[in-house]
Amino acid sequence: MARGSLNETQHWLRRAYCRNLLTVEQVETLKRMINELAPQLNAYLKSIGNIPED
Repeated sequence: MARGSLNETQHWLRRAYCRNLLTVEQVETLKRMINELAPQLNAYLKSIGNIPED
């Protein structure tokens, strides 16, 4: 779910920029945050491994 949400955030970020709702500076700031978060999220998911569902 978390990866999907991250991808969805990237999608809406692009759409917001295309609709002139965000400036280039705002997009760059948010992209940096996303680019930092993605590897951290992957590392976390790898560390917890597969968790069986109930």
